[in-house]
Amino acid sequence: MPNLPYSAERDLVPLAPVAATPHILIVGPDFPAKNVQELIARAKAEPGRLTFASSGVGNSDHLCGELFNMMAGISAIHVPYKGGAPAVQDVIPGRVAYYFAGMPVGLPLSKSGRARALGVTSKQRYPGALDIPTIAEQGLPEYEATLWQGFFAPVSISPELGARIARDVEAVLKQPETREMLQKLGASIFEDNQANFKKFFHADIEKWKNLVKSTNLKLE
Repeated sequence: MPNLPYSAERDLVPLAPVAATPHILIVGPDFPAKNVQELIARAKAEPGRLTFASSGVGNSDHLCGELFNMMAGISAIHVPYKGGAPAVQDVIPGRVAYYFAGMPVGLPLSKSGRARALGVTSKQRYPGALDIPTIAEQGLPEYEATLWQGFFAPVSISPELGARIARDVEAVLKQPETREMLQKLGASIFEDNQANFKKFFHADIEKWKNLVKSTNLKLE
């Protein structure tokens, strides 16, 4: 985002990870491709003709799609919508080929038969749908994209207070009721310490920054 009034890396310090949620790649029930490899093959056979939906330019589902296109070497056309609901409404009947839906939206559609799930965007299979393979399993071993949450503070926070907050968050996340609540929301506990979370945070920024630059995306 070119005009942010702050720098996440300069102005914030990561304290503790909380949860991570993969997206789920869905197509309409009548779409010909039954898996990710078939989808890629179809896109390569018809370059520039397949379309993929998103809930808006620069949103996580949009970037999931752009990362998929880049790593698969395909040129599907992005169709942004004003939210996930209208995107789904066009994917189900096949007006748009595919969509990286949020797990709370895409998984119920898949289980009900209203959409077909081709893969999940995390490196490991999603605990609530172990029958759905990851995209990484299906020919794109380095593909990974998750929507994650964590606690941050201004860089002026004292190291002692930051470490205390990190310990408190970790303790809450170990409670069974917390895990159960997050699982109902389609999320998994993001288990890591503060030092590794900092490394992940900076690496993730570089990952998406490089995608935006290499694909010349104009984010809004």
